Amino acid sequence: MLQEASQTTWDLRYINREPPTSMKLYLLFLLFACIVTSVELFKAWRVAPPFRPPRQVSNPSYLKMLEASRTRLRQWILFIFLALGILTSLNLSDVCILMLGEKTMGSGLILFVLRDYGADLTMGFFVVLFAFLVRWHFLARIDRLRE
Repeated sequence: MLQEASQTTWDLRYINREPPTSMKLYLLFLLFACIVTSVELFKAWRVAPPFRPPRQVSNPSYLKMLEASRTRLRQWILFIFLALGILTSLNLSDVCILMLGEKTMGSGLILFVLRDYGADLTMGFFVVLFAFLVRWHFLARIDRLRE
């Protein structure tokens, strides 16, 4: 009776493991992309603070700066998507090699892989969303300046 009460089961949801090196590099890249996007936003806000009447309407250099920032952010968004695709394909390739080396294919391994892909995609899409919103903000300012 005592033995039955002391038996514990383990749950795959609570197993933490070290992320692979490719994931660590990708996180560093996403952090850098967030910093670049924030710098672009603060450069625009330094010249013309948000939520104030536009005082840069007649300044063509500010409009050029906003257009250049918009172009740079579009390039960063594409770069993030490309890096996400490369990371996903590399991880998928590594998992396939591991599964081919195993004699049995456990569902636990597949669930870990799916959980990792979900985390990778979520982080990548959040950074893309942030860059996209800043780019949208620049487009709105450009439109207001051209009116």
